[in-house]
Amino acid sequence: MGASIEDFADNDALDRERTFTDTARFYGKMRNRFRPVDLARDAAISAASVRLYEREGFLPAAERGTSGHRRYRERHLHALRTSRSLMKGYGWGYARDVMRAVHQGAIPEIMALVDARHAGIDRERRDVDDAVRALRLISEGLATPVGPGGTPRQSGSLRVGEAARLAGVRPSSLRFWEREGLLHPRRDPESGYRLYDRDDVGRLRIIIVLRDAGYRSDDIRQVLDELRGGNPAAALLRAQRRADELERVSLACMEATAALWGYLARYAIPEEPPN
Repeated sequence: MGASIEDFADNDALDRERTFTDTARFYGKMRNRFRPVDLARDAAISAASVRLYEREGFLPAAERGTSGHRRYRERHLHALRTSRSLMKGYGWGYARDVMRAVHQGAIPEIMALVDARHAGIDRERRDVDDAVRALRLISEGLATPVGPGGTPRQSGSLRVGEAARLAGVRPSSLRFWEREGLLHPRRDPESGYRLYDRDDVGRLRIIIVLRDAGYRSDDIRQVLDELRGGNPAAALLRAQRRADELERVSLACMEATAALWGYLARYAIPEEPPN
């Protein structure tokens, strides 16, 4: 959000069309002191938000004038910009933890947080890639209901232990997925035992494929509903869109890490002594 240059200098001396960011640089160079509203305008947020960022640890503590008003310096302006970049790539909580560690000079903690964030994106990318591959197999009809134990009996009267062995999981997993609404086995009217037919075992195999690809119960349920409705392509499209979204997140994370390094190099990492 722009601001007129006349707030800070004579219009005859400076270009009226200069952005507020350029003005803030000029203003800081002249006296290296900013009010909350100055930082707020630079970030297009409210002055109250600037004070909130300081309380949350995104900014180092401000100096106070004789009147008690906050006095921010160029470092605070740089910290705010770095924080905003970190929020885009890391999220609010991660960005706050990183900036708190920065202001405490905890370099090892900063490195651990940065590494964990990038590793988390890598794990999610692998999960999404696995999900896309799994959904392609399912949509092409290549994910069969056959587990490591062979094929289900034609009678379709597998009990829970048999179905679990067929799929290579524990019986407790089947009971859990039933509670989650993913499986709906019928009951033997005489014994009350759960009975799984070919369709149930097919659903079970799909559940396992999606679980291994990192899907949660709600997402698995949606995929199963789409498959039941004859629309497997919809689930695949959503997974591909998530892959595209993750690419944007990864780029934002790279930009945030670069911004963080710029701040660290200027304010937090001591220079190497000359040899």
